Amino acid sequence: MSAEKRIEFRKKLEESGLFDSITCVISQLYEEYENPIDPLQFLKERLGNSTGANPDELRAKNTKLREEIQQLEQRIAEVKKQKGNQ
Repeated sequence: MSAEKRIEFRKKLEESGLFDSITCVISQLYEEYENPIDPLQFLKERLGNSTGANPDELRAKNTKLREEIQQLEQRIAEVKKQKGNQ
């Protein structure tokens, strides 16, 4: 990766707040009374899914909603076609 691309990438990470978030979580890890057994899991819990939602459930819901959208788009096309024939 060129130096220019690295600088651009770093700037995007800084603007997104990622560095601040990671710094905050690492500080929390340092300040823990007892070090967690799995530091990586600690980071994942702090940075990851804050809603506690199950990723598999979210994927299934996403698939269902995409199918629903497709059905609605087909229905819209049918209605437009009927309006055009009148």
